[in-house]
Amino acid sequence: MGEPFRNQGRPDIYMRQIALCDDAMGNFTLEYPAGQQKRMGPLVDRGKTLKASKHCD
Repeated sequence: MGEPFRNQGRPDIYMRQIALCDDAMGNFTLEYPAGQQKRMGPLVDRGKTLKASKHCD
């Protein structure tokens, strides 16, 4: 998990899901043109840093 999905001739897709409080789920999806990985790399890296809250009230 956490690596872009590549399919020939189709856009690259990066997806990240995190568990939240009260059985909720957070989603981050980034779809971009194939061949733009270098340009989109910083956004994918940012998506990798998303984490669930440490405390739920």
